[in-house]
Amino acid sequence: TDGPFPGSDTNEVTFFAEQVSHHPPVSAFYAEHPARKISFHGHIWTKSSFLGLSIGVACIGTGRVILHELGEEYVVTFPSGYGRSIMSTPWVELGGKVRVSCEKTGYYADIDFLVKPFFGGKPHRISGNLFKEGAKKPFLTLRGEWNNVLYAKRTDGPEYVLVDVRAVGGARKQCVPVMKQGDRESRKLWRHVTVGLLRNKISQATAAKRQIE
Repeated sequence: TDGPFPGSDTNEVTFFAEQVSHHPPVSAFYAEHPARKISFHGHIWTKSSFLGLSIGVACIGTGRVILHELGEEYVVTFPSGYGRSIMSTPWVELGGKVRVSCEKTGYYADIDFLVKPFFGGKPHRISGNLFKEGAKKPFLTLRGEWNNVLYAKRTDGPEYVLVDVRAVGGARKQCVPVMKQGDRESRKLWRHVTVGLLRNKISQATAAKRQIE
């Protein structure tokens, strides 16, 4: 009863999303963690392209992370997504440059999501530099894997573990049962399309999608 959504708790993350435009397909979203006094809102739409045996998806839009206790707002851009090996065993990675900036503090970060080299190398790597506005050299550098361990190093100090994502663990997503959802909520609205895809009945899924549109 203390959280922003019926049944949620102040120590949980609540997430809302809605497609606010069909052409182009723009999604808007909001998330918050009441106990930590952190919220996040933004919008995103995508441009897709075929890249031989891969599919590239450019993510256009921005997000805003708000630290309410500090009165700080950080504007975040998004990396691109890539579906690799689509003719064999597909896998997904992120790539491209991301900027995180705060007008109030003047701090900003340039982060590179590094795609896996064609021969050798690891996927999911990032490297980044953190700057104070007006400075030419970063005061902190980042490296590691965004889904594993991230390391940080100040200009005058040793490298240390910034965050171990694996150690944080995950939380099971909780969602209102489909039949208790409103008619325009995603899982209920798209349920017949989902069933068609799960049963590999593409014509059934396509017909259901046309009815929605």
